[in-house]
Amino acid sequence: MLQRFVEVTGMVFPENTFMAFVQCYVDESGKFKDHQVLSLCGFAAAPSQIEVFDSGWRSLLRANGMRSLHMKKAARFTQPLGTRRPAIGLEERKTALLSFVECIQNNLETALYVAVDIAAFKALAGDERKILGGDPYYLVFQRLLFELVRYYAEPDARVSLICDEEQYYSKRCHEILAKLKAKHEDYRRALISISFADDEFFTVLQAADLFAYLTRCAAQVEMRGESAFQFRLLYDHLTAADTRGKLNLLGGVYGEEQLHELAQEMAREKAAK
Repeated sequence: MLQRFVEVTGMVFPENTFMAFVQCYVDESGKFKDHQVLSLCGFAAAPSQIEVFDSGWRSLLRANGMRSLHMKKAARFTQPLGTRRPAIGLEERKTALLSFVECIQNNLETALYVAVDIAAFKALAGDERKILGGDPYYLVFQRLLFELVRYYAEPDARVSLICDEEQYYSKRCHEILAKLKAKHEDYRRALISISFADDEFFTVLQAADLFAYLTRCAAQVEMRGESAFQFRLLYDHLTAADTRGKLNLLGGVYGEEQLHELAQEMAREKAAK
């Protein structure tokens, strides 16, 4: 897993250089042209933790007869989950997927999540939208990086971002990261690289896909008043303090009220500089 990461990023580390090196894998759910809620989620951990996670996740894939896990497909519980374990039916499917959730909890260090109500964002006054970045994707990516940099704030911490491949979003991520690093010294220090990878080969991206899907569904219930979604058990198990074990949970959900508050807070910070 680490060797594949080095090949993708092309990163070289000097000998005898100590750094608290962290990999953060992120994926989105709900492209804002098609959904009411956009979510961006990820998991961060040291390379040694990533390797242990990767081994456990791949064992689950083999046990179920799957090449990879994509939640959009896995949520279709009337269709087989895998060739070795069909897990047909909602209860069987939830049980099967809960093993993947527990693999995340047992092996990864930090979970990051951001979700935004698209309609509420579009309804903001022009000056508020501008200070929040102008579009919902800028906001969710910026807030996820804010939580990441704040958590890994020690001077020797270095974070590499690995995002799921998607032509439009890869370009946007490059632009947003460059803009933030130009403005903020702590972003320049901590965020040392960004790369894009196929989630079929990078299992933590599959985990991020699962989390992004669950977060978007939960946020639609919370912010849009939609009925409870069928895989709520997985979301609750992944995020509840009494079940997530050592996994640190960072992030937020931004509906109308939270967007107004965030815009005002960022406006005050800008005026104070």
